Amino acid sequence: MPAYSALGWTNWVGGDPLRNTFIGYPEGELARLIFHELVHQVVFAARDTAFNESFATAVERIGGMRWLAQSSEAAHAQYEAFDSRRRDFRELTREAREPLKGIY
Repeated sequence: MPAYSALGWTNWVGGDPLRNTFIGYPEGELARLIFHELVHQVVFAARDTAFNESFATAVERIGGMRWLAQSSEAAHAQYEAFDSRRRDFRELTREAREPLKGIY
């Protein structure tokens, strides 16, 4: 049985904690996340985080698009709303970057 930690359930081999924050994600976002994490289990270049994350992100995006192409209109709409909020947040952080450069 998995152990419970302050961060959430940990898997039975004691690896990364399994967080519950993704439970409410729309199906398309959850599929994207699963594609990303599965890539890390299949392809891993030791001491090359930039490659590992870039490759996982590329596969996640392609896999997510292919998954959505076979999904319902409701799944598309839910994913689009979720992704729109993500894009809005990224724009806010981009806008904050320049003023913060002057401060720091």
